[in-house]
Amino acid sequence: MPSLNQVHLVGHLGRDAETKSFASGSAVTQFSLALSCGTKDKPKTAWVNVKVWNAAPVVQELQKGAAVMVEGRLEEESWEGKDGKKQSKLVVVAQIVSKPLYEPKGKAANPPAAQQSTWEVTDDDVPF
Repeated sequence: MPSLNQVHLVGHLGRDAETKSFASGSAVTQFSLALSCGTKDKPKTAWVNVKVWNAAPVVQELQKGAAVMVEGRLEEESWEGKDGKKQSKLVVVAQIVSKPLYEPKGKAANPPAAQQSTWEVTDDDVPF
């Protein structure tokens, strides 16, 4: 049976993005994305961890509170905890990160195309 693993999210960064570089020349940038998912009477926030490979061009724009649009796929990460038990979590591996054409809370934000930052990660950029 065919499957589809595609994610499209718009939210705000919960903290500044952090980038780690590797000896191979690759780099991974990680950040958490806050998504409003409750009702007007009962606001609720869902937090999603996002990982982007070789994202140098826009890292300076990925600061706490910034609105971003993320397109990518879900991936499961697993590791062994300090207690020796296997643990896992789902993360979004982003292929495109850009400023949204609208603010998630309804504010209009249509910056000119020259001011929008968009970049795409190809399979050649991923180190595995």
